[in-house]
Amino acid sequence: MNKKGIFFQFFASIIFLQFAMHAQTDSSAALWTLDRLDNIGGYLTTILPDETNGPASKLPVIIKTEYGKAACFNGINDGFLVKGSPLRNTAAWTLEVIFKPDSSFNLHNLEQRFLHIAQNSTAAERLLFEIRLLKNQKWAFDLYLSSGKRSLVLLDTIHDATLHTANQWHHVAVVYGNTRATTYIDGVRELSDTVSFRPPLNAQTSIGARQNPKSWFKGTIRLMKATPRALIPSEFLNITAPTEIK
Repeated sequence: MNKKGIFFQFFASIIFLQFAMHAQTDSSAALWTLDRLDNIGGYLTTILPDETNGPASKLPVIIKTEYGKAACFNGINDGFLVKGSPLRNTAAWTLEVIFKPDSSFNLHNLEQRFLHIAQNSTAAERLLFEIRLLKNQKWAFDLYLSSGKRSLVLLDTIHDATLHTANQWHHVAVVYGNTRATTYIDGVRELSDTVSFRPPLNAQTSIGARQNPKSWFKGTIRLMKATPRALIPSEFLNITAPTEIK
């Protein structure tokens, strides 16, 4: 075999190994589909405990959507706790959510937490996905990461580029790697900054509200996916058409 052939074979081997490594890594991604409520991702679920003397928590309703069955939250007292986390305790990760925020404007519920990952409701180490609902039926994504020593907030409610239409399906992704967190909405990069953070060990996940139940989410959540590496946008879940969610 000549030098050109050897080089081509070597280059092809490198490409194959990289593809195989990514395929192996992505096979360990956790896909949580909210088409049932008794078991999510292999973990048992329960209603959120009442720690605030607020309305008693109850489970959301499973509805049919163009993307399949999904959990619909009323923004008042719908939410539940999953006895596990989709994220591993890795230095790099990506967490994606496909959801449809409701446009109903409630002055008492403009900060809606739809995902809270922590060991318990009072743990300093935590991850929060939130929307800020605005009067013009727009919303902005709010990411909160806390290592217990340092925290990071990524939120912009001022610029049009970070405001999105409610009552429509959207894809949210947070990519973390090399101590940098970056948010994406519908595949478009929005905000980015650095903070030292690893998803907490032995964590649990509340969906539809904080673990100490408040800041209730109103809307529909179809699924979430956690990958133990930093994805690029071309690798995100595709929601261009209902049949393309995978």
